[in-house]
Amino acid sequence: MNTKTTGELVQTAVAGERRAFESLVSRYSAMVTGVAYSLCGDFARSEDIAQEAFIETWKNLESLREPEKFAGWICTIARRRAIDVVRKSK
Repeated sequence: MNTKTTGELVQTAVAGERRAFESLVSRYSAMVTGVAYSLCGDFARSEDIAQEAFIETWKNLESLREPEKFAGWICTIARRRAIDVVRKSK
């Protein structure tokens, strides 16, 4: 079991440790998928949105100034992606 805080995991992932990012994905994937599902109403699509959100997060992780706020940041990314998907489907 990983006992590191979210902030510590983010800092370790920024330093290049992929396992730290994998721990973040494991820790937050259900929440991120839930955020996406609440907006799009489609479970399979919400999983795709969550995956895209984590990819975007990985690419921009070093721009997160306050690592302990990772959860809110990734949820915002997922929410924006889900909104885009819903708009495009209308």
